Amino acid sequence: TKGTNLLIKLADNIDNRELKIEYLLKLKDLITNEPSTSMSQPYTLQKIFQIFEDSSTQNITLQDLQKEIKDTKQELQKFKQKTKKHITNLEQILLPKHSSSSSSDKEIEQIDQGETSTKFINQIEKITYQKWHVNITIAIKDYFKLQTIALIDSGAQMNCIQEGLIPTKYFEKTKQKLSTANGENLRVNFKVTDVHICNGGICIKQSFILVTDLDIAIILGQPFLEIIKPFKVTNEGITTKLFQQKILFAFNEKLITKDIDLLNTFSLFKE
Repeated sequence: TKGTNLLIKLADNIDNRELKIEYLLKLKDLITNEPSTSMSQPYTLQKIFQIFEDSSTQNITLQDLQKEIKDTKQELQKFKQKTKKHITNLEQILLPKHSSSSSSDKEIEQIDQGETSTKFINQIEKITYQKWHVNITIAIKDYFKLQTIALIDSGAQMNCIQEGLIPTKYFEKTKQKLSTANGENLRVNFKVTDVHICNGGICIKQSFILVTDLDIAIILGQPFLEIIKPFKVTNEGITTKLFQQKILFAFNEKLITKDIDLLNTFSLFKE
């Protein structure tokens, strides 16, 4: 109360320490024995704490845990798919800085996309247009060989060959569909699955679809780039390393690029 506070403040004016202690002890007894005039409260502190404890305590069942795990897995899968899509889009426009690759087989048919894609993205320093004309030799079962000019196009999802370049005896029926960048459908009826792109004694096995109305004789798209990544572009051509051997895909014409300094390091989650 207000009077009690005043009596306590009076103790500050007592200089004698022993007298001051005696005064405070008697004041304590007086306050303790004084009948309480305060109104009873509807809730005690213990009851208030109990309310919070009751609200936070819930019975968690096995079904609840299973549902939580399922929802978490679905969210993680969606995130992985979104991340993978971003990586694919970036790989179509971005160029790696360094090149290194090795294998023990004589033909390349598979690639570890997870590790290579991560290294590829982490090495980005520039954005470069990725379309080049290179000299190549293609071979089919050691019976057919062709030296020609191919367009390496990072925007092409498939490898394509003009239908008239390959003997029909190597054709296989296919139901694959192909369209141009502006959405125009191209006529596709056949594919060739045993084509080797040879350079410097190394042959890279690839599959091609045959297109009737293709303006360019041969297009090497993303499947080919996945094999030779990471690679490096110089004024002479595209260099990479396969089976511990450096390979140059020489340009058929002078390289014209437009570089945009944009990124020093770009990182994405590895799937």
